[in-house]
Amino acid sequence: MNARDLNTLGASLPSKGIDAPSRARVVAFQTWLGIGDAQVLVRLTDGFVFSIDHGDAFGDLSVSTDPSLVVTDIPGVASDVGGRRGDISPAVAAIQAVTDRELIEAVAQIPSGAAWRSELTRRKNIVAYLAHRRDRLKEVMATWAQ
Repeated sequence: MNARDLNTLGASLPSKGIDAPSRARVVAFQTWLGIGDAQVLVRLTDGFVFSIDHGDAFGDLSVSTDPSLVVTDIPGVASDVGGRRGDISPAVAAIQAVTDRELIEAVAQIPSGAAWRSELTRRKNIVAYLAHRRDRLKEVMATWAQ
């Protein structure tokens, strides 16, 4: 369920029902990408958190900005769930393990065409943006750590 829908329904989830490691991965991922319209899905059977709707990513790539923490609200769930060092460290390590070559290969998979804004220069800028933010992610995520 989209966490936004929980708000619409006036519902909330208990913090204990959220899978903390998956939330840490989502926070690290959304922080790395610099998601402006951050959204998450929560699997109601086990509290696993997923990042969705990344259409707002990679807006202005003219400057490689440093990441700032993105913690998407889940109604009823404390903002620090997933913020234990033991949850954050593997999430950050997984992102920092992504090589420049893997970034290039992933960005090369963006579909062609004007709707995707995928011209070669933009693709190169996305790779540079992600590499820059990957290398600074650990220090930003440390500000969330408990």
